[in-house]
Amino acid sequence: MLIQEVATRWNSTYQMLTRLLHLCVSVMAVLYDENMTKAKDRVSLVFDDAMWSVMEGAVEVLKPLAQATELLTKEKIPTSSSIYTILKHILTRLHEGQGSQGLQEMNGRDADVLTMLKARIVQGMITRFQVDNSGVPTTEPGLWSLAAILNPRYKRLSFFPYALRERIEDYLKEQLLRDSISEQDATHEQESPNISLTQEPVEPQTAESLIDCIQGDIAQSPSNRPYASIELELEAYLSEPISTSDPLGWWKFQENKFPRLAALAKNILCIPATEVSSKRAFCAKGLTMSKLRCSLDPENLDKITFLHKNFTFPERPERNLKTARSSHNNNSSSSDEHN
Repeated sequence: MLIQEVATRWNSTYQMLTRLLHLCVSVMAVLYDENMTKAKDRVSLVFDDAMWSVMEGAVEVLKPLAQATELLTKEKIPTSSSIYTILKHILTRLHEGQGSQGLQEMNGRDADVLTMLKARIVQGMITRFQVDNSGVPTTEPGLWSLAAILNPRYKRLSFFPYALRERIEDYLKEQLLRDSISEQDATHEQESPNISLTQEPVEPQTAESLIDCIQGDIAQSPSNRPYASIELELEAYLSEPISTSDPLGWWKFQENKFPRLAALAKNILCIPATEVSSKRAFCAKGLTMSKLRCSLDPENLDKITFLHKNFTFPERPERNLKTARSSHNNNSSSSDEHN
């Protein structure tokens, strides 16, 4: 069956062209069959060899985009940390030559069509993601840069120049220091005693004891101690071997070793790269809350949606049921014949 293009669905153009090329022989057979296609309709429906070649080239151009979309819309793995690596891969593929031998043998007009398609895609990606032609961001480090360095697979940032890697590491230190100060302030507020009106008066401190208290406060101040420990923790993390396992699982295992980095990584890596997952959740809720179930309690609706997204139902043993029914029918028929 052929697939139609849908303007609101990603990769629908790629899927439509891929299916059409796969079924090209069957499609052409139907179009040239006089019993199924009228002659006047055949003129506008039949493609020449040049058009088929253009479709093959378009599929090759759109294939890395389709693969990237499939990866970035996954819900069970962190996706925001892979954005820059995927951008670099796609832009590298698009900047390469014509690629396959079939594309190299195209005539000038057809090659110009694919060149224009590549140029439009590259320009759109550069404008939308604010990167240069090689996929390096042109803005200051942000969320995606943090996600990349907090992923044990990409933490070396080998796809970025050295100067940008240093800026990302400094930005990560700033975020860790800010979180450490906020956490210590919150802890200090919780541990501060409540002074009651009946509390006994405190004896006045001498000058020597007051200086000792001030020096102790300075030594324990967040601006002195935490930053050094943050640097050591970050240096130890970056010196760890590259890990290709699940990033969240890796941080769970290394949480006691890198407590500050683990807390930040959990907050950053859980952010999805796209809004597809939220739209899928709303779509699932919309299908569940139908006209026949409009009085469903919101709490129950959330539970049903959670089970729909996270619970894998076992497959029904239909084949075993059919075998049991057929054997039962055979036994019944044999017993009837015997009687």
